[in-house]
Amino acid sequence: VENAIMLTENRSLFSLNEMVEFGCQPGFVMKGPTRVRCQNLNKWEPELPSCSREVKCSLPQLNGLKQELKMREYHFGDNITLECEDGYILEGNPWSQCQAEDRWNPSLAICTSRSHDALIVGICFGMIFFILSIIVPSWIIFKCKKGSINSAQNSFTE
Repeated sequence: VENAIMLTENRSLFSLNEMVEFGCQPGFVMKGPTRVRCQNLNKWEPELPSCSREVKCSLPQLNGLKQELKMREYHFGDNITLECEDGYILEGNPWSQCQAEDRWNPSLAICTSRSHDALIVGICFGMIFFILSIIVPSWIIFKCKKGSINSAQNSFTE
């Protein structure tokens, strides 16, 4: 049986009425019975099971992930390279592989918005420049007026 593991002794010849037990390799799902019995004329009763690759991995809802990645279906062993839309930055490993039980290894990276960081930095710098644009000219005007008052006082005392 393709993609199966023989749980009983693994050999190619079996005696009449001998039971054989199967399991599937990791990433495959069994359809049919796990145990079958050898019958006359090289027949098995019930029919041999099959192991199919039906393990699927889904992508969680990730903001900023490129749309074409969301549209695909991923199966056991499939590799993915994550990419973010413009305005987002990838945090974590861009490569991952679909594992059994709908898991990704390594864990999926995330796309975070660049604009929030830039916006916060921009607001901070803007506030600093705004405050400095008020304080520095006020200080200069105050110094100039104080200097002209001192000059005027000095000229009266002489």
